[in-house]
Amino acid sequence: MFMRSMVFCALVSIGVAGPALAVGGGDDSPPRPTETSLKCTDGQVWDAESESCVEAQSELIDDDTRYRAV
Repeated sequence: MFMRSMVFCALVSIGVAGPALAVGGGDDSPPRPTETSLKCTDGQVWDAESESCVEAQSELIDDDTRYRAV
């Protein structure tokens, strides 16, 4: 009976500690500014081909660029 209690407590501890440790590293620094955040107004994004701000359209931005612009 004691062994079952110990195993149960260990499993509960792992279940509680896992999500707490997965929260992150605690880096509070803001993301680096991009051309979109520095030069473009709301609703516009930086287009590297034309080197200017353009209206945001999903086909203009790949996922990596969208992620870095946040």
